[in-house]
Amino acid sequence: MRTSTKWFLVILIGISVGIAAFFVWYRTQSMSVDGFYTETDSFIDTRGDEIASVHFVKIESYDSLKILRVAEEITRKAVESNTLDASKKRRFLFHFYVGSDTAALSQEMIDELAYTNPSIEDPRSTLHVVPSGYVISATFAPTMLQPQAVESRRTQFYMPKPGIRAQSVK
Repeated sequence: MRTSTKWFLVILIGISVGIAAFFVWYRTQSMSVDGFYTETDSFIDTRGDEIASVHFVKIESYDSLKILRVAEEITRKAVESNTLDASKKRRFLFHFYVGSDTAALSQEMIDELAYTNPSIEDPRSTLHVVPSGYVISATFAPTMLQPQAVESRRTQFYMPKPGIRAQSVK
């Protein structure tokens, strides 16, 4: 084989390895959720025969694949650390929102909350509305490590204003 052919093959293989390494790096970066989210509040509700773990998560943008990865990561950490009683049915509720996607409550919303949740004394000063956030629900049967059902939907929800704990408003 001629020297120029050998050099051509070495350069071609080098370029191929470089492109493959770039592709692996790019895929790893696009799949990563580091810095994509901040969990702003959470609480655990143990009333009844089901345990609910509720989380409010601020995200950079509404990227549905990354949102599912974040929910999976937070759920996995909770299941592995055994923070919830595994002998009961467990439900994880995630409320995802972008910081700029919060609004004040309208009078109609305040009237609705007065009817549905009369225990909330002053919703105008304690709650925001997120008109188009994501809510993900994952349900685990007793002693199971994999969810029975996972639901994701884009919807409107209420969340506490900064400085107010969700536990005190629930």
